[in-house]
Amino acid sequence: MLRNLETYASAVVRAAHDQDVRGHPAPDIEGEMRWLEQPVFVCGHHRSGTTLLQDLLDGHPELLVLPSEGTYFSSFRNVARAAPASRDLDAFVREWVSRLVDPNYPPHFKLGMSTRETQPYVEFASRWFAWQARIAAARASLAAFSSLLALAAAYRDVVLPGVQPRRWVEKTPLNERHVPQLLAFEHARFIHVVRHPGDSFASLMQALQQGGIADPPRASHAADIGASLRLAIAHRAQLPERYLVVRYEDLTDPGTHEMERVRNFLGIRDHESLSRPTSAGVAVRANSSFDRGATGIVHRSPARAALDPRDAELVSAFAGDPAKSFGYELPRVSPARGAWLRARHAPVEIARKMRDALR
Repeated sequence: MLRNLETYASAVVRAAHDQDVRGHPAPDIEGEMRWLEQPVFVCGHHRSGTTLLQDLLDGHPELLVLPSEGTYFSSFRNVARAAPASRDLDAFVREWVSRLVDPNYPPHFKLGMSTRETQPYVEFASRWFAWQARIAAARASLAAFSSLLALAAAYRDVVLPGVQPRRWVEKTPLNERHVPQLLAFEHARFIHVVRHPGDSFASLMQALQQGGIADPPRASHAADIGASLRLAIAHRAQLPERYLVVRYEDLTDPGTHEMERVRNFLGIRDHESLSRPTSAGVAVRANSSFDRGATGIVHRSPARAALDPRDAELVSAFAGDPAKSFGYELPRVSPARGAWLRARHAPVEIARKMRDALR
């Protein structure tokens, strides 16, 4: 199936190149850039609730929500630049066609099914190529993001033709690491989802093991959770009007009205969709490693057994201090023990950060 999907995506790109794009009406580029220059970046550590927030924003009539993670800096480094090569642009579109024909999670055909009369994936690819060139020429300051902006514009052209949203939403876990680059968007908003570190860690370990990773680097993941919480604190202080931090526990508790805070932060009107998780307009279940609950319902995973004592100690050592800022309590680890644990795993963390920097 995956081989067939790759073949199909390649055929879509070839067909898009062969299509006569002169038949597409030239957009009012300045008018369209008004909403394209106002992205919402949803960030937070893996298994912290970023997908839930994405799904709650999905159906709002004033927002265009990309139906898959953007992973712009992690998966598409070759296009996240001012002048990418044509082969890299083709690879970007092929990958996104594969994500829009999603074999893993419903709804599988996010642009609808192709017929003899309509080819929405060819239309998407064709419009993407046209948008990418126009945006790169119109906004030199955002040229490195022209592929991402074209993605939002082409997706809108196919799923909501003629509609001009107020903002568009992109969700990628760990986007918080790329806030300095994303500040190229002067009107961007950031929503950082945090969760009790012990729950994030337990859910992540479960997901990795379900994915066939029997012995994940537990200290590295604990350190990453702590780093994400520290970035939430730092970015919120640096960008008080543009950076909102929300807790997963509040998103799943109807008594907190957390989505009201999100709505006010984004400047959008109240709408029933803000309490009903959907993807590409279709009701979905929770993206949980444990109990996924019912379709179209905000579901909070039940309380789970305490972490293994060694895991609990790691999470406390790496994430205990920043967790307190969000009201999370973790088992106490003595300062000396915490320092020893962090020092013990420091060489691995330093090596990993060097690899990331070299990339």
